[in-house]
Amino acid sequence: MGTFFKYGSFILFVFIIVVSLFIYKSKYVNQKAEEITKSSDSLKQDPVLAEIDNMTIDEKVGQMFMLGVFESGWETIIEQAISEKTIGGILITGSNVKETSDIRSAIEEFQSIARQTEQPKLLVSVDQEGGIASRFIGDGFVNTAQWEIKNAKQAYETAFKRAVELNALGFNTNFSPVLEHVTNSKSFLYPRVFRGNKDEIIEWGGAMVRGYKDGGIISTVKHFPGHLDDSLDSHRELPEVNVQSENKEEYLSVFKEIIKEENPAMVMTAHVLVPFFDEEYPATLSSKIIKGILREEFGYDGVIITDDMEMGAIRNSFTLEAAVIRAVEAGNDILLFTSSSERQRQAYGILLDAVKYGRIDETRIDQSLQRIMRLKLTY
Repeated sequence: MGTFFKYGSFILFVFIIVVSLFIYKSKYVNQKAEEITKSSDSLKQDPVLAEIDNMTIDEKVGQMFMLGVFESGWETIIEQAISEKTIGGILITGSNVKETSDIRSAIEEFQSIARQTEQPKLLVSVDQEGGIASRFIGDGFVNTAQWEIKNAKQAYETAFKRAVELNALGFNTNFSPVLEHVTNSKSFLYPRVFRGNKDEIIEWGGAMVRGYKDGGIISTVKHFPGHLDDSLDSHRELPEVNVQSENKEEYLSVFKEIIKEENPAMVMTAHVLVPFFDEEYPATLSSKIIKGILREEFGYDGVIITDDMEMGAIRNSFTLEAAVIRAVEAGNDILLFTSSSERQRQAYGILLDAVKYGRIDETRIDQSLQRIMRLKLTY
């Protein structure tokens, strides 16, 4: 009797375990099914997530590059890059501009190739700040320099008119306005900045962001976190910016206020070393500055683009591989290359390998893709 009781208890115990496992498995399967259904529903409801979900990793990585070409035969070079899906945007450089009608036709052809190869539309950008930093001048173009702007109304109207002009040529992005507060007439940036105090720069810079937006153009505030009066020219070498705890807030104030008030569509980083924030890496490659300040402290969730990665400040201090990997790890969404199409192709390969071999997680790429794709759907 005792033996039978023990045997029966064992059978009952096993039965309870089996039933429990069955119930747990059923709940787990149902939960996973619900998660898959919710994920599928979210993809259907969000065109950005749906488009990203249909992209290969090769295509995703390509969207994180913008190419500018100074070489002869530039149209063919860009067309090839678009066809190969190694870029998601282009910068029209000064050497590309001959006739405005030619530029309009070239941009139309570039976008056509993107459509034919089932890619998102291209970000087509230009440095059209006004004054000496203008790619289009003469009749039909507002060439007012930032130093000529005296009030918010003029700033808004200048940006709005310029946006309409650029839109007519097929552009959707302008690398403007410049937000540094520079008063030293010998600075390389002096001919390109506002002449007001910081409060006026915040007011006028914000007005330009609104003007570009209302005119249908992505404005790109630059160069975060900023050069100072004595900064070296980052086109040639890496400047070191002297910031201390007592002037930190003042140094960041213009970008902080404009980002807070206007939420510009794009922010361009500066190739400057700010030891107070990061002793090792310049802003473009610094997660402490891009993630820590721009993303977390300022709460900015728009697109962050590097200044040209071929400028002396980066190229003379870092290998191509180190610069590309650090730029993405730091939090940049788009890497700008304008020196050599071959170097850009190499940079693309470096980032693609980094993702394929696990150095950079694909979820990090998807974070940037979501910002880029939402921007492309907006403009």
